[in-house]
Amino acid sequence: MIKGFEEFTYELTNYETDLVEKLIKGLSPKIGRNKAVTSTVICKSLNIVGPRLRKLINFIRITNQLPGLCSSSKGYFVAENIGELDDYIISLKQRIRSQVATYLPEIQIIDLQVNRSSNREILTTGQRNLLSVRFEYLVKGTKNTDSVILVETIQN
Repeated sequence: MIKGFEEFTYELTNYETDLVEKLIKGLSPKIGRNKAVTSTVICKSLNIVGPRLRKLINFIRITNQLPGLCSSSKGYFVAENIGELDDYIISLKQRIRSQVATYLPEIQIIDLQVNRSSNREILTTGQRNLLSVRFEYLVKGTKNTDSVILVETIQN
């Protein structure tokens, strides 16, 4: 839950969990930016409000149930090619920079890199959803570098 927005950001209900499959089924054929569907259309179709749709979309993304799920001012869609995915990642990075600048104005992000593991890495390491984030930033003129690796291990 996000403080101040509890009425919209509470955990998914059982009903909403059931909607995830329906949402994935509806978004799967929307391949390419030109086939994007707006949140207004999706919300009407599922009888939900915008913040709950964003919660569902976030859940789908973090559980990697629809790889390449992107959004733009045109709506939600599945990336048709690496260029569309790159554009979406650039947009995410810009929003992260904006949020950091709001929260920590003394920090200037120089570089932000996000990488997801390949299928080959998953097979050889027994891990999936390997995500590495590396960023360089300035704090009062001093350059810093940090990184984090997030891993989900596959249990046999």
